[in-house]
Amino acid sequence: MSDWQFAVDSFSPHDSHTTTIRQRTHELTTRLDDLRRCFQSHTPELSGDSVNIEASVALVLCEEGDDLSLLFIQRATHKSDRWSGHIAFPGGRLDAQDATSQQAAERETREEVGFALDDSKLIGRLDDLRGLSESILVSGYVYGLAQRPQLAPNHEVQNAFWLSLGEIESKERNVERAFDYKGTDFVLPAIQVLDQDDPVLWGISYRFLELLMELVGRPIAPMPWMPNL
Repeated sequence: MSDWQFAVDSFSPHDSHTTTIRQRTHELTTRLDDLRRCFQSHTPELSGDSVNIEASVALVLCEEGDDLSLLFIQRATHKSDRWSGHIAFPGGRLDAQDATSQQAAERETREEVGFALDDSKLIGRLDDLRGLSESILVSGYVYGLAQRPQLAPNHEVQNAFWLSLGEIESKERNVERAFDYKGTDFVLPAIQVLDQDDPVLWGISYRFLELLMELVGRPIAPMPWMPNL
């Protein structure tokens, strides 16, 4: 994962935001078969625009008890990394060896957390997210596993952990935080995935989570998205 991370420059927040969690739209999605059905009629919005940076992330879910759990990572702490310690999904830039953005998501997952993904585990693809400020295009791929794999985080990852969709949509974890965007503070929705004093999931990673939760009928608060800055 490169130091561009999933940049705040990939979106432009509005001047204000009030967290409103939308109502569930259909029967609760709690199994991989439910998840596959959600993606059967989904056509992702893909961008063919030319950009300076192409990247991709993997949203990996597994069945646990009566719910699905989603994999998150916390980036390792480095003084030179402005996204040091941030919460994200496995992923990063496309390398020369990557023929597609899907291959990049699978390679980065293998490198960062130590297990393999392939077409047999692919559930579907989310909308591409683009930010003009840094000319970034990020693709998101959703994978389903029957059980948790053994995780082996590399030097880029401080922590890797799972959180159930039920926990993600809980009132206690849906918070608002002030973030600095080009010298101005904005209040945006975020997910408190760890303890109260730890970093939250926000920005473009939050937006991918929002897309997933909306698709499976378990929506979280919408994040303002204006990629044209």
